[in-house]
Amino acid sequence: MKKVRVIAFVLIIMMSLIGCNQQNNSNSGLDVSQGSGSNIENTTAVSNNTIDIEENATSDSLNDTTENNASESATTENNTTENNTTENNTTENNTTENNTTENNDEYSDNTSSNESTNNEGSSDENTDDENTNNDSATEETSDELVQMPLLPEDLKNDIRPVVTITMTDNQEIKIMLVPEIAPNTVNNFISLIESGYYDGLTFHRIIKNFMIQGGDPLGTGAGGPGYTIKDEFYVYDKEKNTVIFLPHYRGVVSMAKKMSPDTAGSQFFIVHQDAHHLNGQYAAFGFVVEGMEVVDALSEVKTGANDKPLEDVLIKNITVELNGYNYSAPQIIQ
Repeated sequence: MKKVRVIAFVLIIMMSLIGCNQQNNSNSGLDVSQGSGSNIENTTAVSNNTIDIEENATSDSLNDTTENNASESATTENNTTENNTTENNTTENNTTENNTTENNDEYSDNTSSNESTNNEGSSDENTDDENTNNDSATEETSDELVQMPLLPEDLKNDIRPVVTITMTDNQEIKIMLVPEIAPNTVNNFISLIESGYYDGLTFHRIIKNFMIQGGDPLGTGAGGPGYTIKDEFYVYDKEKNTVIFLPHYRGVVSMAKKMSPDTAGSQFFIVHQDAHHLNGQYAAFGFVVEGMEVVDALSEVKTGANDKPLEDVLIKNITVELNGYNYSAPQIIQ
């Protein structure tokens, strides 16, 4: 019995020791779990950091993109500005060309384009080129061909037909005609004057620093006498191989016409400032000898569409003193 008790006692003690060890192992597991929890928090923190980095990276990327877009926008705006500038210039040129076309359709003598040339300086180079080309063409035709411009100051003391334009305020413009340069043009002008054709008409188109234009019975730039005459730009002296012409100096009087040849009729213009680009394109046939101050005053009137004065600039009458010149009926084109 004693042995049994001892064995039982030993067994009890051994079972107690085994129970203690199992409890200790259970507590260690909870601690690991907490450690795992700590690891989860650390993992979350890392994840949050990663998100922050991504947000920062995304923000940086947006900033970079914005800056790049800003640069591209600036470039685009600059390009747009340049393109707009080009388009605006193109539009002004087209506008000038359109104005020229419209004026040409109305006996404008291309004077709208010419006015832009003189006043705005937009086509000075073209004018020079045209003159140069004309000179070159002349030289190519004949090396010995001589161009002899007649200067108004050298002609004003000659005995020639003199025309007087009297305005409604009785101011006068006196014009000396040059029949040796444009005989048929002079005959036509005198014939119309003698018939009273110009009395009561207007200077319907005025462009300061270029010219004043009149002689249209319609007052629109589209009227005429019902016929046209041939162009007379110069006289060629075959014996001397010389071209004689009257340059478009200030005060020179010339025939208005359409762009096509031989379309002058009754309309004429007085050059306000030198316009040599018109040489060889319009028939100059006289020049002002008195009353250029009247032309200057008329050039100051206010104008509207198509350079038409806002108030009519009326011609009272035009008369002529032949001074021995025998004119004949003009040769006309019906």
